[in-house]
Amino acid sequence: MLASRRQELILRHLQTQGELSVRDLIKLLGVSRETIRRDLQALEERGALKKVHGGAVLTRVGEEPAYAARTIAHAQEKMRIGQAALTLIEQGDILFIDSGTTTLHLATLLSPELRLTIFTNSLTIASLLVERGLPVYVLGGLLRPGELSLSGALAQVTAEAIHVDKAFIGAGGISLHGISDFHVEEAALRRLMIRQATKTYVLADSSKFMVTALARVVPLQEITAIITDSGLEATVQQTFAEQGVSIVLA
Repeated sequence: MLASRRQELILRHLQTQGELSVRDLIKLLGVSRETIRRDLQALEERGALKKVHGGAVLTRVGEEPAYAARTIAHAQEKMRIGQAALTLIEQGDILFIDSGTTTLHLATLLSPELRLTIFTNSLTIASLLVERGLPVYVLGGLLRPGELSLSGALAQVTAEAIHVDKAFIGAGGISLHGISDFHVEEAALRRLMIRQATKTYVLADSSKFMVTALARVVPLQEITAIITDSGLEATVQQTFAEQGVSIVLA
């Protein structure tokens, strides 16, 4: 059995039971103790579970790493993802750029020469772009500390009134069940902006794969493509490709 398949099964059983012992996993998957330990280590590095003595427990649903930590983590990978996303943008495009540390890297690459019109729910991204002379519309709503993102009913009213050529969306988790996020209100706004966009690209480093966060955003079929880094395991790529998901490696 492929490692990606084993790890998906481990997560599914953890989501049902909350915790599993190494002994249980050996019986369940029919592999060696060392193989189970490697799988648990890989899943812990992705933030999907927490290893404990003799087994593993599910990472608390809805628990998101601090914004400052996420800004530093996988910085090189996020910059390459931003560069790959930039190649998909055409002059005169109307864009929605979601809040998040990976979408922020894309924003740093935009210039006035592209003649873009940009909508965002991120005050950080809006401030960066307006200083560069780009026209920026900020969605209203409730401001979340740390990330300085806006969401809620006011943001949704604005989103419903517009149409964009391309939406660039972040993600808390990407699994075969779809795109998910840690914040219910922001997940709802992402879902709406995806439906208001002609094309939608999810920008996420490879650590987000095979992770399920608190709130479901959309199924994979509603996404044009996922842009991620070349660190994504080939077996995981194959698993998603079998589901018809387009993945761009940066």
